[in-house]
Amino acid sequence: MEIAIDSESKFSISDTFADKKASEWSSIVANRIRSIYSIPLRTRASEDEPAQLLGLLYLDSRISLGELSEIDHHLLDTLATEASALLHNALLVEAESSARQAREELAVAAKIHSELMSISLPTIPYATLQARSVPCLAIGGDFYDAVALSDSVCAVVADVSGKGVSAAIVAATMQGIIHSQLLAGFTLPEIASLVNQFLCSRKTGKYATMILVRLFPDGSVEYLNCGTIQPIAILGREVRRLEASSLVVGLIADASYISGHVALRPGERLLLATDGITEAENNSGEQFGDSGLISVAHFEDLDSILEHVENFRSPNPAEDDCTLLEVRYEGGGIVPK
Repeated sequence: MEIAIDSESKFSISDTFADKKASEWSSIVANRIRSIYSIPLRTRASEDEPAQLLGLLYLDSRISLGELSEIDHHLLDTLATEASALLHNALLVEAESSARQAREELAVAAKIHSELMSISLPTIPYATLQARSVPCLAIGGDFYDAVALSDSVCAVVADVSGKGVSAAIVAATMQGIIHSQLLAGFTLPEIASLVNQFLCSRKTGKYATMILVRLFPDGSVEYLNCGTIQPIAILGREVRRLEASSLVVGLIADASYISGHVALRPGERLLLATDGITEAENNSGEQFGDSGLISVAHFEDLDSILEHVENFRSPNPAEDDCTLLEVRYEGGGIVPK
């Protein structure tokens, strides 16, 4: 049977006792097989692809010699051809069924992910927030969130390593942890430390870059950058990177995290982004880069920034998720009740 499987065409022995090699095969001797006839069932998707083995049409006889007529050969050849076609079609149906089930499950996951990421940004008298996130696949590993507290408003932008379902699961978990910790009144370094310990202890194989921002009614800002691209402060006519930075979360269990600070005047803004923006490449292999992000930082419409990045990258497809969040200080200095 192994010879038949390895062969490219049909294989037969009409008298195993008279065949020197066959007469020594243990299976032939043990079962007293007198004749063998087999045809590998193969098919190919195209002429350029190697034939795929689907099975084997195998017949043997212990009773008499297996001399087959021309009609017998033709009948068996036809049977093998029809069997190959049936098996090939059955495999195609099975593959399509599996692919359809995977698409349906991905659609459900994408819907759940979209609902989890449908954030209603808080409305407060002293600040305006806007955000956009565009995954490169059906679901992604970027997320943003914002929470209004009694003394401040907090925002987060994060990027989980990898793409697709695995990154999205970790992103959704992180979002829930950070949201609850903000509501519970944890400081930004405490939140980063807790998220880092969670990812390290779970051994997910994932890490994340993220930035946390806390804006107070007087315009003072605390920010904590965990390994992501530097946030951009649009301070009047000056556009400045905020340089204070700490380690990513999820790599080193005992990492420490330190905040940076900046002050905003009414009308000034912070722009937070993930590296899907800066690492977008054009046809020449050039990246949009930090300089590209700074060049569009004066755009007050995030959709215009994303459109500019897409035009730079086109016609290349997106290689990573793209997320932007802007915090604009409106002034007022009143602590909301």
